[in-house]
Amino acid sequence: PEGMTMQNPFRNLAIHTRLVLLATGSSCVAIAIASAGFSYFDTRTLQDALVAQTTSDAELLAFSGSNALLAGDERAAEELLRALSRQPDIRVGMMIDPQGEVLATYPPMPNEDRAFISEAARQRALNISDDFASFHSAQFRFVKDGSLELIQPVIVSNEVVGSVYLQASRESLHRKIAHYRWIVAEVV
Repeated sequence: PEGMTMQNPFRNLAIHTRLVLLATGSSCVAIAIASAGFSYFDTRTLQDALVAQTTSDAELLAFSGSNALLAGDERAAEELLRALSRQPDIRVGMMIDPQGEVLATYPPMPNEDRAFISEAARQRALNISDDFASFHSAQFRFVKDGSLELIQPVIVSNEVVGSVYLQASRESLHRKIAHYRWIVAEVV
């Protein structure tokens, strides 16, 4: 009928039932907000842990690889980069001289690929820092495919003698986050 107005569906419920529904609704909203906050915090924590681990790897390589970079010793640099095989998140590792030429790569690649990578590494270094020699700590960014790129300068006697470039995958991070969110959803 035309003159009827929409009635409140809670009007005919007992006061006790209304209070239970109100308390349940409020609790659900509070749990959802708390879960979202915890999820965001844990995502940030896991992401920060990936950055910290990758930075630590790069710093160790920079310290250990300074002599190889100074001497242009490709074999020694490759030996050092081979240690990255124990880091499942690291996809690519490079030792780069101050001119942007790749001295060694992980995983190893043919020389014809290195020219292309040297140019890409030079561009990445320039994109991260306008003056390649001016930064003295690791610079990082997350790129479109979701991976982490990090450049760590190699410094000897306050002079940049090269850099270490690492690219880390966030796949394991995404799996941990998905697992955590699934647990939160089950608890809720």
